Amino acid sequence: MKKHFTASPEAQGMDSAKLAHVFDEIIGGKFCETHGVYAARGGELVFETYFYPYTSDTRHNVFSVTKSLTSALIGIAIKQGLLEGVHRRVFDFFPEHAGLNTDARKDALTIEHVLTMTGGFAWEDGSDLRACVSSGDWAGYVLSRPMAEEPGTVYCYNTGGSHLLTAILNKVIGMPTAVFAERYLFGPLGITEYYWSTDPQGILTGGFGAHLKPSDMVKFGQLYLNEGLWQGSRIVTDEWVRTSTRKWTDNGYGYHWWVFEEERRYAASGYGGQYVHVVPDANLVVAVTNGGGYELPIGLFTGAIVSDGPLPANPEAQALLEMRALLAEQAPVTTTIGLPDMAKRITGRTLRFEPSRCGIETLMFDFEPGRPLEGDVVIGIGGVVQRYSFGLDNRYRVSVVRPNIDVPADGIALVHDFATLLPRLLPAYTVGRRGSWLDESTFVLHNEGMETGFRQQMTFRFDGDSDVFSVEVGIPSYEDVYTVAAKWDGSDGRA
Repeated sequence: MKKHFTASPEAQGMDSAKLAHVFDEIIGGKFCETHGVYAARGGELVFETYFYPYTSDTRHNVFSVTKSLTSALIGIAIKQGLLEGVHRRVFDFFPEHAGLNTDARKDALTIEHVLTMTGGFAWEDGSDLRACVSSGDWAGYVLSRPMAEEPGTVYCYNTGGSHLLTAILNKVIGMPTAVFAERYLFGPLGITEYYWSTDPQGILTGGFGAHLKPSDMVKFGQLYLNEGLWQGSRIVTDEWVRTSTRKWTDNGYGYHWWVFEEERRYAASGYGGQYVHVVPDANLVVAVTNGGGYELPIGLFTGAIVSDGPLPANPEAQALLEMRALLAEQAPVTTTIGLPDMAKRITGRTLRFEPSRCGIETLMFDFEPGRPLEGDVVIGIGGVVQRYSFGLDNRYRVSVVRPNIDVPADGIALVHDFATLLPRLLPAYTVGRRGSWLDESTFVLHNEGMETGFRQQMTFRFDGDSDVFSVEVGIPSYEDVYTVAAKWDGSDGRA
């Protein structure tokens, strides 16, 4: 049986009973979108848990935690003498884009300005990022943007700027950026099961796109806690760690790390609540993967530290902690109810959706009396029709989706429609689906994007006499729910 700590929390001065309270905050609480947590104190695992359907083997999109990985690669390149330092001018590395250097402020742009998000570009990290990714040359797009401020003066979050860093690495390291990352960062840390997307030129996406397991996220945090050392080998310099994790802007940004001076900690932070928390004074690293909503606070773990030395053993509390972790990972108890009459009436009938954010064109349900535990949904997007199973027993049915093969790139809204999440950059991803009847005429379909980590909910209300009705679609944890008009295809619409 798997153990959820390599050393008892008490051996590391932590109270197992207080750690067990973490589950009260997550299960049925405000932090219910938490997917995985891995915590180490003194380099020893003291807390690990995952929440169904996520497991210890799930590689999770960590979004902008990727930026901190990119920062580390810059530090490694400087340590190896491949980069002279952070004060090099950015345009020095892009002679092919010299024609874009039309502003004296651009000419002053340095690597350090990009690292601290003070590059000065006029940038909106939504529309500009989408335009950047849709272009054939990401670095060129970023460098083409007009300047709004003098570099080094005003903070402006710029994921495109982060990609300039990996594009610069690509110019100086003499090998593909993915090989460099594997050889000098992931390999030495023993991180073997990961994915990191690339741009059209094969350059690692500098600002997003890494997929890691929480256990490997903690290895990265531990590297920084150890000031650049890993098992006796130096990966980045201690000076780089200290410089990266000091506050460079008024809002607490370092070299692609968030710095919380008052709390004496720093963090790699990603969209939707992905975190690597590093608390040096507490000798603590905590990794969290999340699906949005409320972000699990680090205080739940620092508050469980009651001593700098070992505590007396507490086997009862440790057994409780272990039991709750095991229960969290287990699939829910199978529950089934009989199909309502409405299920029989709508089976095999095609719903046609009006054009909307969700991208779905047609949808059909298949409920069979002989399959009480699951059903099928047939979805048409971009002229491509695919059939997927969903659980009716409180459990997910998981299928693999291959963007641009199974579903066109513009139709990835089957899982979610957050354009900046860009799941099409994955070679494939898995989606878990389950459904339930809330009453005789209301059906809810949950689509869980396992790697992207977001749960789309679709609510169908089949009552009413009109041939047109509304379907609620969205991601409730982001309070982003909207309605889509739909009607029965080729009929009067009366179910």
